[in-house]
Amino acid sequence: MSKLKWIEKLDDVVETAPVCLDWDDLLAINKLVGRNIQTKEDLLAALKQATSISVNGVEVTLEPGLVTRLKSRCIRQDFDKFLHDRVIEWAHSFVGW
Repeated sequence: MSKLKWIEKLDDVVETAPVCLDWDDLLAINKLVGRNIQTKEDLLAALKQATSISVNGVEVTLEPGLVTRLKSRCIRQDFDKFLHDRVIEWAHSFVGW
């Protein structure tokens, strides 16, 4: 196969690939999740960790939009502490103080 044909074929593959990340994309993701992503398994684990909380051993996966909205309301506080306090607040309001 000629080099030109191979490049055309590669363009077809890239256009139909679900997601293609370049180096800058990967660096941005590493910064967002606070760890180095080297494999697709690393990426999936980081995304799951970023959208999941565990309450008394029960894992709850939050919608990414919900996580973003929660973070927007976390002002001058560590997000983990903020989320911890909101879960306790919700549980108390649900069952009563």
